[in-house]
Amino acid sequence: MSFLAASRVARAAAQIPAQTARLTKTRTMAGSPKPQGQYLFGEAPGAKSEGWETIYIGGMTLCFVTAGVGLWFKPNTDIDVWARDEALTREVLADAGEELEVGRNYSQEKYGNVFTKAGHGLKPTRMADADEE
Repeated sequence: MSFLAASRVARAAAQIPAQTARLTKTRTMAGSPKPQGQYLFGEAPGAKSEGWETIYIGGMTLCFVTAGVGLWFKPNTDIDVWARDEALTREVLADAGEELEVGRNYSQEKYGNVFTKAGHGLKPTRMADADEE
């Protein structure tokens, strides 16, 4: 290796730390201060919590547990479930020899959710029609 080649290699090796230092230097925009800590929200792990944090975390946990239990036990109101239940109920009634009516909801009778036209009261009217009479 010639002297010129060796000096080029030495010069290149000397420039590597300077380039690395320039690349790894923390840059700040518009003179903002350098970040002090690398912790989330600037709080070190194990820092003493404030008084409201315990109440907030407990309340949110209770809300999520209540919502989860409520959604777990909600009634299944899917149309497919209703249609299957109605078909099975009608099949049982047809096998028993009972006459089936069109438009009657048989599956809801076992739950006590029977709605009849007479049970709803008077026919609703518009206010304009009521004023004219």
